[in-house]
Amino acid sequence: MVDKLDKSNPIVKYDRRFCEFRQINLLSKVDQDLFFSVLSIIRERRQTTVSITGKELIDRSGYLKRRSNQFSAANMVKLIDQMTDRINNCYIFMHDDVRNVDRKIFLFQSFELNRDSADFTASLTPVFANFFFDIKKLPFTRFALPGFISLKSKYSKVLYRLFLDHYTGSMKISANELFDLVGTVTPTSQRQFIYKLPIYLKEIVDKTNDFDGPIYYDVIKVHESGRGGKYKSVVFKYKERKNRIVESNVATDAALPCCPYCGQELTWRKNGQTGKTFIGHRDFVHADCKIKGYNDINDLEQHIAAVARAQQNKSIAIAAAQNDPIYQAIFNPGKPDLPADFDPAKIFNKHGN
Repeated sequence: MVDKLDKSNPIVKYDRRFCEFRQINLLSKVDQDLFFSVLSIIRERRQTTVSITGKELIDRSGYLKRRSNQFSAANMVKLIDQMTDRINNCYIFMHDDVRNVDRKIFLFQSFELNRDSADFTASLTPVFANFFFDIKKLPFTRFALPGFISLKSKYSKVLYRLFLDHYTGSMKISANELFDLVGTVTPTSQRQFIYKLPIYLKEIVDKTNDFDGPIYYDVIKVHESGRGGKYKSVVFKYKERKNRIVESNVATDAALPCCPYCGQELTWRKNGQTGKTFIGHRDFVHADCKIKGYNDINDLEQHIAAVARAQQNKSIAIAAAQNDPIYQAIFNPGKPDLPADFDPAKIFNKHGN
């Protein structure tokens, strides 16, 4: 997607494969603010190597807004040093079973820091370029940086991104996975996290612009003999706010995705009568699609998200229907005369939309 720069409301956008870098969740609140500020700059400049002044990073991350002290290059050098040291632990691990070789691919190739001015240069590993700009695949996550920075707790920040990464309205996650994501390893820290969970959720709703109404949660325990019980899973329910982020568009075909309904290439067009630009099919003469065009990038992305949700619901419905005793009694999936495109979701509506 191609978005016009808006320095008053910088945007962070990433391919959800970025979620593999779970080490990001263990960063401190300040480190996360600085790190995602850098990512927003990389997205805007559309370059794997960016030079950033210490003052620019301070302004974007809002570091001094919550503090009475003035900008100090020495203090900024210390902050950037800490952040880059921790970011250097962010990598994707792969193992080649055939050759019995381990491989680590680091998110950044290098950082250069001027210790006098606090200006620094960050070099993203090129293979990850399309994680943060020129994003060509779905799904992706997008949020306004100021809302993220306004969250005071590092746990609120991790939960916020977790909900956006699973923007389906509900999510069930095992307690062990959740504790691993937020970095609570001891029973005491896990209990404290669960105890403060409503505080984190309220902060997310109050300070960001992404959810309508409260975020509900339910902690499921496995009761054992003795006092209390063991955490098993947590269920979250939330409602997406429509048009939560409005990004200005640049009228260019670069990185435009294909139509989510027919798969044809899209291009920017201009209405001859109104003069308004819109996104339409490149070969509109022969296009056989239910959608004639999209108002802008945001409209297109909403349709893409709707198609993705429908496909996910269909998969869930098919899996549920195939386990239905009525389905098993009527249809045998192994029968040679069963149509290859048979969709049980259309028959068993009770299993999905």
